[in-house]
Amino acid sequence: MTEPFFTSTAQLRSHVRLSAQIPWESFECYVDDAVETYLKRYLSQEVIDLLEPNEEFMRLARRAIAPLAVALSMDEMAVLVGDSGITVQHEKDKRSVASDKKIEKARSGLMERGLAALSDLLEFVLSLEGLDLSSCRRLEECRGLLVPSLDAFERYASLGHSHVAYLETVPLLRNLQQQLEDELSGAVFSMLMTPPAEPDEAQGRVLEALKDKCRKWTVLSAAALLA
Repeated sequence: MTEPFFTSTAQLRSHVRLSAQIPWESFECYVDDAVETYLKRYLSQEVIDLLEPNEEFMRLARRAIAPLAVALSMDEMAVLVGDSGITVQHEKDKRSVASDKKIEKARSGLMERGLAALSDLLEFVLSLEGLDLSSCRRLEECRGLLVPSLDAFERYASLGHSHVAYLETVPLLRNLQQQLEDELSGAVFSMLMTPPAEPDEAQGRVLEALKDKCRKWTVLSAAALLA
């Protein structure tokens, strides 16, 4: 990647509330961690490099990375590790160190905002025609599923239209699908996943109805386990 997502605190401040006095060097490592922990969890470096020239991709990626990076920084930024050990900031200019409860609430809000923006980014990437996503392991894991997308999942239960939430359910969906496959005959399950090229009308209706019931069972079972 030739163009970094951020190179200064000022750039971060266009997405999150942050003191302009904090040196960029104090945040740079958290930006790198946010990219590695969240962005690269779903998109490969190959795809990121390919999409770098796309302005909309960079805009959406920055919207996601900034709050996630600040959220990652909050615990460590609240203390200072130095020669005298680990210390906290004392009251200064009529400001005091935030309570643990307020820090947690702020971090929760940043995480929620960052993951929502990451979902928007994934929706944008998935909408691009002709883009090879085979190097993105998490996205590839959806292939071959009865419930292969967020839209397919949300026909039966809501995930708040979050692609991140859907992708995190994929291992569970795969296990539930395996349970279905074990209970149905191999031939029936194969026909569900790969219908005959030219089924007769009655057979087509039966297969579609059975597939719909299997999808519904898979989604509602996943939703119940996640509740």
